[in-house]
Amino acid sequence: LSASTIQAGSTVTVDATGLTPGERVSFALHSDPVDMGAAIADDDGAVSLTWKVPTGTPAGAHEVVMTRADTTTIAVPLTVTAAAVPG
Repeated sequence: LSASTIQAGSTVTVDATGLTPGERVSFALHSDPVDMGAAIADDDGAVSLTWKVPTGTPAGAHEVVMTRADTTTIAVPLTVTAAAVPG
């Protein structure tokens, strides 16, 4: 992850390596699963996905979960802080 703590409404980048070239992987933000999208591994077996954390995401501990083509999952912790209050 590009950051271990991020403010709701900001973007985070997820990078992964060691995948099979051409492998499709999907990403979700848990605890309440929120689809982050999918990516296809390049010729080196790497993917990168940039995603905007919704402003309504509750502050606290979450996980970014990557699901591989064989359904293996890898989870990385992400702490979300409250979105900025306009003013």
